Amino acid sequence: MPKLKRLSIFLTVTFLCISCTKNISKENTQIDVEEKSIPINNIHVAFAGGGWRAHTAHTAWTISLLEDNGHKLDNVFKNVESIGSNSGGSWFSTMLMYSQKFVSEIEKNTIDTWGNTKGNGGWLGVQQNLFDSATFLGLSCQDVSGGAFSTCVLESYSEKNINWASAVENLVYNNYLNIKTTLSDKRQSWATEKSLLLAATMLTSNVVLNEEDLFEEHAKRYYQACLSSKPKLNGYNQSTCDNGVTTNVTPVTFSSIGKSKNLNIKTPPFLPAAGTGVDKLKFKIGYTNNFKSGWKERNNHFQNPLKNDNVQVIHAAAASSAALGFAASDNISGYWEASYEAQNLAPAFSFANSTVTFKSPYEMTIDHLRDSIMVRLADGGAVDNSGVAQLVSFLQLNSKDNEFNIVAFDNVQEQPFLSGNHNTAVGNDIAMLFGYGLCQGNNFCSGCNCSGACINVPELQIFESKTIETPITWSFQTEKDKQSKYIDLPKLIYTKYSVTTTDNTSFGIKSGSKGTLHAFTCVYPEAATIPKNYGKDKSFKAYNDMMKFINTGLKVNNNEGLLYLEKALGIK
Repeated sequence: MPKLKRLSIFLTVTFLCISCTKNISKENTQIDVEEKSIPINNIHVAFAGGGWRAHTAHTAWTISLLEDNGHKLDNVFKNVESIGSNSGGSWFSTMLMYSQKFVSEIEKNTIDTWGNTKGNGGWLGVQQNLFDSATFLGLSCQDVSGGAFSTCVLESYSEKNINWASAVENLVYNNYLNIKTTLSDKRQSWATEKSLLLAATMLTSNVVLNEEDLFEEHAKRYYQACLSSKPKLNGYNQSTCDNGVTTNVTPVTFSSIGKSKNLNIKTPPFLPAAGTGVDKLKFKIGYTNNFKSGWKERNNHFQNPLKNDNVQVIHAAAASSAALGFAASDNISGYWEASYEAQNLAPAFSFANSTVTFKSPYEMTIDHLRDSIMVRLADGGAVDNSGVAQLVSFLQLNSKDNEFNIVAFDNVQEQPFLSGNHNTAVGNDIAMLFGYGLCQGNNFCSGCNCSGACINVPELQIFESKTIETPITWSFQTEKDKQSKYIDLPKLIYTKYSVTTTDNTSFGIKSGSKGTLHAFTCVYPEAATIPKNYGKDKSFKAYNDMMKFINTGLKVNNNEGLLYLEKALGIK
């Protein structure tokens, strides 16, 4: 099979099936349970990833709350102290916090008008117009479907080929946010005192950094990052660390701390696994020129703190949502040519002078790359666990980890993870918090049932495993779906978990913290991560239908689901 064709297949599978993991199928029914008596305070929100599906579902949850609370974000999130997010959830959280246009739209629109394409709707209608008008090399993207349609649209809004940062800027944030807006800039009024955490990962294994040297044929510059040990060459095309093979990624956290004279909040480390003190672990990073010259290491290996609050919001969100960026690692893609072609799918940043800076590595020499400490970041994906892990680590850092309440919005296409003999069900993003949902050991796979490319990730579990057996608190399916024999049908699920943390060095989390995880999950099989154009407007119709499903489901039985959600947020 031609190498570039293999790359195209890899990217398509990654985009359309990035969250597929093993499920255990069995019948699920609603169960009423007695409420636990943990007080509602110390409230935090986690917006899960999932591209356009996630952004749209988060909008549906939020508009439903706005309709019942005066159409003001101040009313809905008044008791929320911090927000964690990744991928499409990071698009959503940053637009809520920084974009006046988006705030105006979401406060005035309804579920029925959000997808309007005639100029009086919301972000979803704008996105449909941008997708419909996309062209590349004179070809209308409407003439193709599936992964080819997605690729065509992304290329249309990139500088050339697919540059993920450019696509996010020109497509996702089109006219919603100035590219110069940084994480430290002024927020919307409702969010001034709230902290924001955006999850991403740093690629660590055989990561391509820039293009060929014009004066040295076939030179492919890349880097290898290790914890506590040195990069090591092992044969012509295999790299590792002195103490063994490293994971393919390690978590990073972009942060913007709430601004108030009454707040004294510690900023979380950009690289949680590196720690913050002299005696903590250090990343050692080496650069090489196609294995020809050995490793060029930094004399002074970098460690926390890394200042990141002056990173542009759009660039931080691009890193948080770069699901295709995993392909920039040869250890993940499986062959150099694919990673070489995919390098610009993972946004590049410099760590020089202990500051995180978005920067292109194009035409940099190997010495310049080393001195600038250039790395590539990819999607938060599995390792951010819907932003919950970053929030827990942040709360422990600030001694807010007792009786915390985290409201996690998880929106999935695949059927939920079912565990044990109880009537339990939860999205795979949430299941990973309890140590479930991964395919093979610590591998997170892009192909359904682990048939695709796999990413070796750090330990993901942060809560005691047995808690996943907690019965469902509330659920919704249409009467028609309840009577159907098919499993793959839309449903809403809310489970209130009383959780206890476990040790996790990847996120800097210690065991023993107790609190409540409120997991609100929308399962909607027809809503894909990115519009696929299978038939005219079919993808966007699924998004609009999903929004109505969430809104309708929350309102059944005298707003039963909505009341659960409002109580979790401390507004009822």
